[in-house]
Amino acid sequence: MGQDISRRKMAAYIAGTAFCAPLALYAQSVSLRPRSRPGSAASSEFDRIRARAGITGEVGISAINLETGKVIYEKNQAKSFAPASVLKIITALYALEKLGPTFRFSTQVLTDGTIKNGQLLGNLYLVGSGDPMLDTDHLLALANDVKAAGISSISGDLFYTGQDFPKISQIDSLQPVQAGYNPAVSGLNLNFNRIYFEWTKTASGTELRLDARGTSIFPKTNSIAISASDTQTPVYSYSESSNKEVWTVSKHALNEKGGVWLPVRKPERYCADIFSDLLAGLGIYIGRKSPAPDLPVLQPIASHESAPLNEMLIHMLKYSINLTAEILGLTATQKSGGDASSLTSSARHMQLWAQKQLSVGEAHFVDHSGLGDMSRITPSDLSSALHQIFRERPGFLSLLRKIKPRDNTGKIDTSSKLEIRAKTGTLNFVSSLAGYVVDGVGSPFAFTIMSQDLSRRAAAQAENKDTSPEGSKRWNFRSRRLQHQILNRLSETDIE
Repeated sequence: MGQDISRRKMAAYIAGTAFCAPLALYAQSVSLRPRSRPGSAASSEFDRIRARAGITGEVGISAINLETGKVIYEKNQAKSFAPASVLKIITALYALEKLGPTFRFSTQVLTDGTIKNGQLLGNLYLVGSGDPMLDTDHLLALANDVKAAGISSISGDLFYTGQDFPKISQIDSLQPVQAGYNPAVSGLNLNFNRIYFEWTKTASGTELRLDARGTSIFPKTNSIAISASDTQTPVYSYSESSNKEVWTVSKHALNEKGGVWLPVRKPERYCADIFSDLLAGLGIYIGRKSPAPDLPVLQPIASHESAPLNEMLIHMLKYSINLTAEILGLTATQKSGGDASSLTSSARHMQLWAQKQLSVGEAHFVDHSGLGDMSRITPSDLSSALHQIFRERPGFLSLLRKIKPRDNTGKIDTSSKLEIRAKTGTLNFVSSLAGYVVDGVGSPFAFTIMSQDLSRRAAAQAENKDTSPEGSKRWNFRSRRLQHQILNRLSETDIE
């Protein structure tokens, strides 16, 4: 590609479809890694912007001109930062490389029996392959397909399995127990492995409800229960009893009416329970529900295919879905013959891949979502990777969501002409923004802006509170405002 990037070329890159070609196919004789240059005259101004932000901890910046490959500005660029959800950029590219943009997951309904006079003489099997976006509506469609196959009753049981996909009870053990963004990971998932908890206070007390809500249906589950307690703390507690997940919530923490998504720790059982309930709603009743033993020779009855990978990635990056990132990372590792027995082993495989393909030499990954705060990457390495991705796989830009420009006060700037394609990352006392400014600027550039106060984060974790630590919301707001202040300054033509 030539050095001059016209607006027309940039638009073509954003709309590009060059997803599937491996990075190795684009190998060049000259390294694309930008070379650092001496600090610019603007350095003192950036220091003043940083000082006015009013945040504790460290800030790292790296920005690279996409036309020339020169470093526009850098500060603490070689310092290792917790990436939070900007790690999903690496995960998305890893999944594309190993799986391809058209890859789909399949969820199947199978049987070991035969259908006679509307009765299935045998057992039903619900078999997943990891689909992170399977929801209640998809399960209802599968149940309808079972009925459409001529089945009105079943003599046997329902067996369920996520096959050889690892079963992981939660992504990060240091998260609050009730965090819906920290669910289990399995080969059979439902509603991002969450269940909706809804409450309403009445004259006689507080009504509690759990359901696996879809677009128009709200099936209950027998595998998860919740009750209210008189205790003030903890707000939520979790345990397992027999074949149930058991939640307890402090009634003092509940207002008149509300609802939240709670994480599911036994997603295969949860999915099978909801599927059984949906079948019952169609008049098809089933016996016991059990994990499947080794699968025998089975006959297909119905199947659901997920959206293709590139669509899943757009959704994952837009809404920062941790489950999707972990499933895709684990699947990519499995497909490439790596160790996917745990998140850490799979993340290690992705790390080695990224070090080789993207030259992120100082990177260290403990998961694929960025939820674990022990992952590390430098602003310089991430911006260099973004620069390389732009050069070698320009269609990747179309997967990143547009970030609305903000003025220096943090408010949305409707007058700004900047087009920002980027990924945010947020943990308590950790905030990152990484991606591209592709329009409304003299020369487009890749950037990484990272902030962290790991001492305050560690102190907050030690307190083991189930609410946001004191000061974290304000710290994170100021960090996000600082990111846009820095972007606005980087976008000015006199920065170099």
